[in-house]
Amino acid sequence: MAKRLAVDKNWCAKCKICRSASGGVISFDAEGYPEEKFYSGALLEAVSIAVSKCPVRVLRLESRSPIQSYLDRDPRLKDLYAKTKTAFDEADLIAHGWDHVYRDIINAVLIGEAEGADMNIVLPAVILHDIGFLYDPDPKVHNVVGAEKCAEWLAGWSQEEMTRIRDCILSHKGRYRGFSSEPATKEARVVCDADLLEKAGYLGLLQGVRTFVEFSRTSDPGLKALYAIAKILSGIADLPFYTEKGRQIAEKRGGYLRTAFCEKALAELEEYL
Repeated sequence: MAKRLAVDKNWCAKCKICRSASGGVISFDAEGYPEEKFYSGALLEAVSIAVSKCPVRVLRLESRSPIQSYLDRDPRLKDLYAKTKTAFDEADLIAHGWDHVYRDIINAVLIGEAEGADMNIVLPAVILHDIGFLYDPDPKVHNVVGAEKCAEWLAGWSQEEMTRIRDCILSHKGRYRGFSSEPATKEARVVCDADLLEKAGYLGLLQGVRTFVEFSRTSDPGLKALYAIAKILSGIADLPFYTEKGRQIAEKRGGYLRTAFCEKALAELEEYL
């Protein structure tokens, strides 16, 4: 995640120690103050060192969401983001609330930029990918419902853009249990992988528990049974990631940890059958 270098100009001595401490990464404005800008990756590491070495502690790094620059540039997207967040906050869904949607948005930014996808399609699609749950709690149809309803949310987008966004929403489950909608475009594959990352790593364990709590209350009471939950979750390992960046992030998190966890839980539960 990028961070912004901020400077307290009231106390900055303009000593330029930060320049040498950052290996020349930090530049200066016309008044001689360290330039306030965003850094990421190796550049951010160098700037972090410089911040720690500032003799008068006037430098700081401020976090900024990767989505923010897109919202700042596109009023349509900013309005859609705010409107969708409000709708999900009011719906108060257990597993598919705004915190889930927000993580998918960040995943989509990271994957989409790395894959060279059209972010004008990826971002509205990932923001809206779960709006089906706002109309119908049945997880088996939420992608179809969302695809059908998305045009109502996309004031300002062209018909061609709406069609591409709709296709991303329709196919965002990929080969997940009960779905068979292969993402056909680069943008659709980015959205699919952004959502699939919610099933990887330790985060995937927590999100899996929340998902079945939600679905057992809204659509399938049978999902309250531990055996049913473990049986379903133990079968996730074969789900493919469609992008290289998605695979890399998943591998960094340890892959489908909840698969191995649920396989062991299933074996223990079968002792009671």
